[in-house]
Order: sequence, then structure tokens, then C-alpha cells
Amino acid sequence: MVRHLFALLILATFSKAHALELVPFEDAATCSAGRLLIEPTLTKVPDTFRLPRTEEATLPKQCVNYILREGGFTFAKCETRSSQPTYYGMGTDFKACVTPDYFHTVYNTYTDIMDCLDLDPKLLLPKLYIESGLHINSFNRFGFDSGIGQLTTPAIADVLADGFDIRTKRVIDSPKESCKRVAAIPGIFNVVPADKAHRCEFIDAGINPARNILFTGFYVQVLRKRVKYHMKQSEIQAKLNEAGITNATEDHLASIMAILGYNVGPSTAVSYLEAYLDSRIAKIKSAQAGVVLDTDFDANLNLDEDMLIFKDVSSHANADKEYGGNLLEKMGIQNISFPRFMIMVQEVGGRGYLTHLARMKKKLDDNTEKNACTTSDFLKL
Repeated sequence: MVRHLFALLILATFSKAHALELVPFEDAATCSAGRLLIEPTLTKVPDTFRLPRTEEATLPKQCVNYILREGGFTFAKCETRSSQPTYYGMGTDFKACVTPDYFHTVYNTYTDIMDCLDLDPKLLLPKLYIESGLHINSFNRFGFDSGIGQLTTPAIADVLADGFDIRTKRVIDSPKESCKRVAAIPGIFNVVPADKAHRCEFIDAGINPARNILFTGFYVQVLRKRVKYHMKQSEIQAKLNEAGITNATEDHLASIMAILGYNVGPSTAVSYLEAYLDSRIAKIKSAQAGVVLDTDFDANLNLDEDMLIFKDVSSHANADKEYGGNLLEKMGIQNISFPRFMIMVQEVGGRGYLTHLARMKKKLDDNTEKNACTTSDFLKL
């Protein structure tokens, strides 16, 4: 995951003039052999997902097209669906050719499943941009994070253990056309072992990208549920009120913390939030600081300065584990936003994950159209 964060710093970008329109698809005949691993297997994808539709979903197509062209870093190969994935390659020479079949497979599947599960497709795009670039065979060969949702063993296990049958039944029973199309995919609801030996079940084209995206959506629902539980256990709402934040709804805050929880785990995400609020409240009580502001939670502010701090802390963290904490003490918690706090103290997952997600939102806004591919309230109260 950290590898993806640094890789995206050096990836080329489309010019804004071209990204506002759907960039022409690539032709398999002109793509190098290394980029055609997935193309022959797309015939296994049901036509209802692989072929263009007469009606476009609410998510603009250029959002997915842009991410497919720009995102993705390392990729896997699967000999069979039931096998363990092997490392295929890194960089643009191994990234799937964005042909019409490949694009529509990803776009139609993603928008259908988001609609079916009542998830805003824009909410997850910055995260999926940074994690997988929406590529079917994206792969972290060290952690075996796999596919579009970069699913891990704990994530898959949590989906299966926390209401999988109930969520499956909701999809099957739903009157939505999107759910009907998803439910008609053979084997989509099969229980798959969470261990890495079977990770190709979430990469191999045909059942994927549908299974991977469905599990990703289910996992977001699981994370929101667990984040809400941990927030109540830690009395987060009362602490927010004490700190001066009175307009944060539980659902919206849980949505933000679930995104962080995808990276660090739900309980750890809430623990970081609790530590931040406790520290700020202590300063308020000792009259050393004013109340916490809504802007203290906005990861989209001060991005350039936050990235400089991230680079500074990251360059010292391996040699000096206390560097981030010492910097926090020097600057004073009362002057630190929650995203900047995470840059300094986060040791689980990718350091400064919220800041990097905000960078991806800005990149999408700058290269497509503001809020066309992202939500206006992304990572802010």
C-alpha cells in the first residue's frame, strides 16, 4: 500500500483539456503483449457487463477511464481461478490495455454494484485510484492485497463472518435492476476461503471484477457498522461536542472513519480519533487552546504543507521512531488538524493515508471536473 502511495507521485497525468471528454479506448492490436494478459479472458464476463449499455450510469465514464489509464502499479497472474496468484509485472508495460471490453467490464460492474448496495460510487474512487487504479489484477505481492478492492485475508474473513448471508439475501431480493444483474452472475455469492492460496478467486476474470467489487462493497458496509460500534464504545459523539464540534452526524463521520478503517482497521481508526480528541480537549480544559473547528477534520486543506510534513516524517521515521511524536509535541496539538496528526502518529497502514486520499481527490478534480468524480464533502465534516 505504501508502495502505491509513492508510485502515484511519479505517474504521468492527462491534461485537463483532454480528460473532460472520454479519451478514446485503446486498441488491443496496438498494445504490447505484456498488457494483454486479461483481454482474452474477458469473454468469460457476462455480456451485460462487458458490452456498452444504452444508458450511462450516474458516474461519468471519464472518471473510470482516467483512473484506469493513470492508476495501477503492480499486477498478478492467475493460472486458474482456484490457484494462488503469482507476480506478473510492474508499471505501464504490464497494465491492462484499456480496450472497450475492459473498460465496460470495469465501469458497468462497479456502477451496478455501488448502485445495488446504495453506496455512492464517487466516495470510493479516490481510495480505489490509490489502491488499485481499478485494475482487475492489481496485486501487492508482499501482503497479497488483491484486485480492484485490494482485498486482504482479514477483509475477506470479516465479510464472510459479519452478515454475509444477510447481505447476499438483500441483493437477491432487491427489486433494483442493478441487483438483478449482479445476482444473475453464476457463483457470485459462493463462499471463498480467505487465505492467500485462493486469492485468484478475487482476481481471475469472469467471476471478477464482480466478486471483488461486491466483497469490497460488503466490506465498506461492515466497516461502517463496526466503526459506529467503536465510536459508541469510546463516546466519540460526546467528545466531539466537548471539543466544540456539534454538527457532525454519526453517519457522515462513520463514513470518513470507515475509509480510514479500510487502511488501519475500524477499531484502530476510532482509537486514533479518540486520541486526537482527548489531546485537544485537554488543551481546551487547560485554557491553552480554543475549540476544535470543522476545518480541523478537512483533509483537503493545506495539502502542499501536509505533503512536506509527510516527506519529512517519512524520511526520519525508520531511523527515529519518536520523530513524528516529537514533531507533534513541538508544533503543539492545538495547531494540528486530524489529518496532520495522522501523518505524525500513524504507524498502522500507510502513514498519512487521509492526506494521500485527499491528493487523489484533488488530482481527479483537476484532471476531470470538480466533484464530477468525487463527493464535495470527501474527508471533511
